[in-house]
Amino acid sequence: MAGVVLYRRGLHHSREPGNAEISGKDSQRLITALQHLVGGRISYRDILNLQTAVAFAAIAHQTHIAHAPSPSDVRRQLQAMAKLKDAELSVALNRCDTRTFEIFNRSLNLANVDWIPDDCAGEMPGPQSRRWAVNHALVGLKAKQKRGRKQQQYQLELALVCISLWRSHKDRSLTKFARTVFDAAGMRHFEQKRLEQILTRAMKLSH
Repeated sequence: MAGVVLYRRGLHHSREPGNAEISGKDSQRLITALQHLVGGRISYRDILNLQTAVAFAAIAHQTHIAHAPSPSDVRRQLQAMAKLKDAELSVALNRCDTRTFEIFNRSLNLANVDWIPDDCAGEMPGPQSRRWAVNHALVGLKAKQKRGRKQQQYQLELALVCISLWRSHKDRSLTKFARTVFDAAGMRHFEQKRLEQILTRAMKLSH
């Protein structure tokens, strides 16, 4: 498919604030799983940190499945951005979906950024850096993609929280604990193999 230039429709839904609630049943399951993991009493801070992490992951997951643009949409938007004037490019970057903006930011991190003053942020990347990042992101999209399902950042971050709590209790099952946590964050449909792949990737990042 040709893809859609989503930023022309205004601010993309994925850039708007989200909200998520953990049900009482899921909250109790989290507490029970955490008690089983540590083998006894748990601190209020650990409970709060875990519930907060689950809530943020749930928001990110809802946004991802409801508003994720197709690869063609991302490519089409970047192609359109590459042709915009500086002021128009700033507007497009502010309006585009989170996936396109994340790809742009990854490229921007590789740039030799020319910072310029900004009334709101103090300073911001200059036009040349933004344009370079857009073009670099396009080149990256054209490169051969790796096989397999890519783990999303919010999934890895939630897995890292699980690993952090598990590290001092390695005699317990990390996978079983993570299963309860990911279920509470709305990812019950994840197959066991997929969950294990996320944990394996997160474990490598945690070293």
